[in-house]
Amino acid sequence: MLRYPAFAGFAVVSLASCAVLQPKLPPEPMLEFVAASSPLAGEERTVAVGEVLVTASYGLSGVALQAEQAQVLCEDLSKRIEVPAEQALVASQTADGQTVYCGSLEWVNSFAGQERTVINECLQPLEGGRWNLYFNEMSCPESFVLNEVVHVAPSDDGWRQELVFTGRSGTQVFLRYREMRGLSAEAEQQDVSFDTNDDSVIGIKGVRIEVLELTSTSMRYRVISGFDS
Repeated sequence: MLRYPAFAGFAVVSLASCAVLQPKLPPEPMLEFVAASSPLAGEERTVAVGEVLVTASYGLSGVALQAEQAQVLCEDLSKRIEVPAEQALVASQTADGQTVYCGSLEWVNSFAGQERTVINECLQPLEGGRWNLYFNEMSCPESFVLNEVVHVAPSDDGWRQELVFTGRSGTQVFLRYREMRGLSAEAEQQDVSFDTNDDSVIGIKGVRIEVLELTSTSMRYRVISGFDS
């Protein structure tokens, strides 16, 4: 994380009163693994050949704060720090157990024609709706309210799963399972077929769907369960 914007070496003197500030370790985001599956169990859908029957994506979820409109912190003659509107500041925990809210803020340099630099910073709540800048060790006089929201970040490798309807032949249903990591790479692909005369409930990898109607170009179905996470 940036402690100060690269152009503002003078700001260290004016803000820290010539003190040498020791680097702080980045706080650990307070996030939990989550899986989002669609459609939900019990829903009925109709898909055409080549369309996705069931999908799941995986990520990390946690509490965050955000402002409805841009807010200003620690404004003086030399600079101001802006909290952008709807920027998620994710709840994180410092090494000594304090809760701070971390994300990207903008440092606006008044001495450089309003030049802006994005900084990674954490806000520490104080009394009266005021905030402390965790890395820059400044208590700002301004007060404002940030709204609590649920923040969901995709997994680092972009992991997602899909089950695709690839066609039918008589009572035979053809499906393709795809597991993807990253923007386009397919880590695994598997083609399977089921005879609905044997059982109207079909699926793979934890997915169970009930086939309600088959045509030459589409399938109507009900989701019983999604992918195993």
